[in-house]
Amino acid sequence: MNEYAKYLPRNKHDFERVYKLKKMERTELLPLLLSLMEWVQDMNWPIAHEVAELLVTFPE
Repeated sequence: MNEYAKYLPRNKHDFERVYKLKKMERTELLPLLLSLMEWVQDMNWPIAHEVAELLVTFPE
């Protein structure tokens, strides 16, 4: 997963990377899905709602 770390949020305030993720294609996001789910484990985290939106509206 290290090769994908550059795409994942670095901390619970990293909105910049979440916005970049929202612009990525489905094939680019697929390897990141499990790691992205970790960011919604605490919905009090600032980026949790943005990541949840990304997962729910996952591109077809």
